[in-house]
Amino acid sequence: MKFIAFLILSLVVVLLVNGATSYIGAMIALVLLGALMHPGSFAAFFGGGFGMALAWTSLALFLKFSTGSDLPEKMGELFGVNSAMAILLITAVIGFVLGAFSGLSGHLFWKMLRKKPKNIYRGNL
Repeated sequence: MKFIAFLILSLVVVLLVNGATSYIGAMIALVLLGALMHPGSFAAFFGGGFGMALAWTSLALFLKFSTGSDLPEKMGELFGVNSAMAILLITAVIGFVLGAFSGLSGHLFWKMLRKKPKNIYRGNL
């Protein structure tokens, strides 16, 4: 359940933050979200990754179809790919990697700072 919640929240946060800042701001927002929600390692990694990848891909598709721009085709020619879909796939992969490690970093930061119980009986006195 935390995975779905973290995925949806990371998607919304990335869409909101990317309008005001660069991708670094979105990464910092995902780190903070991962630290505040502490969803677990798996959910933080894949939820943040898929959230940012979906946000970036949907934003790229929206801009392409709403403006009718041929920029993805030109970028594909520049990279030697000759396909707008390949550029969208590359965008999704980069978004996944950045989002996944941002979410995981937030979760691990929370895990590092949480208080550990003291005076636990370990079986030996």
